[in-house]
Amino acid sequence: MKKFITWLLIFMLSVSMTACSKNQNKKETGKNDTVTESSVKKTDSSQEKETKKEKTEKKKKQEKTNKKTTEEKKKAAKKSSKKSSKNSKQKKASTTERKKTTTTETSQERQEKFCRIAINCHTVLKNKDKLKSNYQIPSGGKIYSGQLKIEDGDTVMTVLKRTGVSIDTSKGYVQGIDGLYEFDCGRYSGWMYKVNGKFPNVGAGKYTVHEGDQIQWLYTCERGDI
Repeated sequence: MKKFITWLLIFMLSVSMTACSKNQNKKETGKNDTVTESSVKKTDSSQEKETKKEKTEKKKKQEKTNKKTTEEKKKAAKKSSKKSSKNSKQKKASTTERKKTTTTETSQERQEKFCRIAINCHTVLKNKDKLKSNYQIPSGGKIYSGQLKIEDGDTVMTVLKRTGVSIDTSKGYVQGIDGLYEFDCGRYSGWMYKVNGKFPNVGAGKYTVHEGDQIQWLYTCERGDI
């Protein structure tokens, strides 16, 4: 009987120890599972944090890139605007200069003055018998006729020289024009001039010409024939 009781106690003790051992293993396993889950959760959380950080950094980089691009566009737009403004100013300046030039040219054209001059020896045609020289009388006695530009201070003499017809003068007095001289066709023959239909009382070198004046150089053979 004692042996049976002893064996029973040993058996119960063994069973109790086995149960304790199992419980211990379960606890340790549970702990390990808990630690593993915690580690996994930490890892996931760390990965999420890293992912968020990466996203944030990427977002910041993108924002910087966008900002840089925007600034570059603004600078380019400003440069383009400045160039356009400069070109516009240059065009305006060019247009203004052209207008000024045109205005100046127009003003100069308006300021230009002219007069008419005619050189005629038709009286010789009626006095050929008195002609002592070999002068060739032009058709109708007309030596020159035209309009000439004049400048301030021009005289009848300077305008006569501007015709290009050959002239022979002495001390401001016209002795011959186109090869026809005084006294070639009579004792009273010679050159005289009119301005606007009148004979001035001064020499040709002292009479100032004005715009629109009509000058006539006429060869006289007898008194009162011109």
